[in-house]
Amino acid sequence: MMAGKLKLTLLWSHSENSTRQLIKERKVLNSKRLDLDACKSRLKKAKTMETTTAGNSRTTGGFTVEQAEADLRVAQAEFDKQAEITKLLLEGIQSAHNSQLKCLRDFVEAQMMFYAQAHQYMADLQRELSGPNSADSLYDDTGFSSQPPPQQ
Repeated sequence: MMAGKLKLTLLWSHSENSTRQLIKERKVLNSKRLDLDACKSRLKKAKTMETTTAGNSRTTGGFTVEQAEADLRVAQAEFDKQAEITKLLLEGIQSAHNSQLKCLRDFVEAQMMFYAQAHQYMADLQRELSGPNSADSLYDDTGFSSQPPPQQ
């Protein structure tokens, strides 16, 4: 019984750890998406400022279109990397789920066998106790045995 409780605790712990890891990676992915959105906005703003300014200098508000494009490429690469990590974790959940389900089925089957065996032992004991050699037939009203003790 204790082994079963340990097995269930391990399954729960693994599931909880996987969930925590996935939530953490999802938060990181969301942060990378926000960074990517900010870079896209800066590039759009830089391009707008560039078209409105007639000068040959591509400097707009302290940053250049080239710098904004470089920042966007870096942010896109970081986002793509984090998206792949999150995707792999999500795919891993399915295989972990299948493995945990198998362990849980094995545990339930073991418990069923244990309780079936215990039930059989109790039924056998009940038959023995209600049979011809039960305590009622061994002792008379005085509490003394009316039969000789069994030979060993």
